[in-house]
Amino acid sequence: MKHRILLSNMMLTLVLLLSLVGTASADDEGPHPMNANPPPVDVPSGSAIISNGTVSLGVDSLGHVNFAGTGLLYLPTGGEVLWVGCFCEGWGAADAISGTQGWSSIHNGGIFNVALVSFTSTASTATSVTTVGSILRVTHDYHPSPATQFLYEIDVTLDNISGAPVDMRYTRDQDWDVPPSPFYEFVTIQGTATEPTVLYADNNGFQTPGPLFGRGSLGAVGDFVDFGPTDHGSLFDFGFGIVPAGGSVQFKIFYGAAGNEANALGAIAAVGANVYSLGQYSGDPTGGTPNTFIFAYRSPPSPVPVDIRPGSCPNPMNPKDKGVLPVAIAGTADLDVTQIDPATIRLEGVAPLRWSYQDVATPYEPYTGKADPYQCTTAGWDGWLDLSLKFNNQAVVAALGPVANGEVRVLTLTGNLKAEYSGRPIYGEDVVIIRYR
Repeated sequence: MKHRILLSNMMLTLVLLLSLVGTASADDEGPHPMNANPPPVDVPSGSAIISNGTVSLGVDSLGHVNFAGTGLLYLPTGGEVLWVGCFCEGWGAADAISGTQGWSSIHNGGIFNVALVSFTSTASTATSVTTVGSILRVTHDYHPSPATQFLYEIDVTLDNISGAPVDMRYTRDQDWDVPPSPFYEFVTIQGTATEPTVLYADNNGFQTPGPLFGRGSLGAVGDFVDFGPTDHGSLFDFGFGIVPAGGSVQFKIFYGAAGNEANALGAIAAVGANVYSLGQYSGDPTGGTPNTFIFAYRSPPSPVPVDIRPGSCPNPMNPKDKGVLPVAIAGTADLDVTQIDPATIRLEGVAPLRWSYQDVATPYEPYTGKADPYQCTTAGWDGWLDLSLKFNNQAVVAALGPVANGEVRVLTLTGNLKAEYSGRPIYGEDVVIIRYR
């Protein structure tokens, strides 16, 4: 009888244990199926491992990351985050009008509709040029960031080679497998809520990066902080609107790592990125030690209307004038100039002496691409608030270098929106005629 009771108690204990296993939380489910059983790897020729001494990247000839044992490696700790389990990093580009898309990854859908044009590399740089069907040419230019040792900068150029307008899209995703606890990490995504070119973002880094596919998260969408720990990553779908035949879109993305979260955020700020994902060790999601891995994005500059000498057309510039050069960024129904950070404004690299908000100018289109000095207007105020700036004329002349009387020059203005409005870069142009007096 005692033996039967003992046996019954043992069976009851076993049932209870099995029930506990069956109801474990999602955090304890172990590696994602893609990491548990990654497909075999077809290693391409002509790819490269590049390094800046702090960060190493394995760059495939088609532009995605992961090659010959290196994905994203943080050298100070020896921490590798992408060449672990599945090699689930990739990019995709598309035209939403024609429905043409292509993508490049090892395990996130493989290679589809992407053809190699050229690939070149040095010890620290790599450039991949590919096409997506007969619609797009895609260039990924990898090089060390000049602003921080913790990041690699990738200049991405999407050229419309189709002969017709396209609705330009781009996707990038990655599976963060953060050491020393790969398949069990915390992920943060920030900046998507205020960046209009981000169409969608989530924590599922295992999705095929074709920009026109539907999406499904692993529990977190948009902006979130320290989600996890579980086996996940990030995906970003970007949209750049209608690009005419022969037109292009240029923007920057970044890959890198730092020894803690503070240094990672400092690196992101140093390059002016306004959207990012962090992958962090499950043991220290707040401090981000021993390594915080980074993907970041800096949106393409938005063109804004710039008027040199508002109310004048053409715009004379006297190199002997020791006074101020008045310039306005004209407000419009779509541009609230109070969202611009005046401290970031530069005209040919020169900062303004002072600024104020007043209605002084009327926009003239196009905002960029001007060459004729008579592409301007004498119209003054138009009912929209403008950002009025005053520059040291001599400083701007010095920035232009040697000039001749009667010469026509295009001056470029750059800056950023305020951080609370995404920090997005802006730029504009206007034309002057050099007139010595």
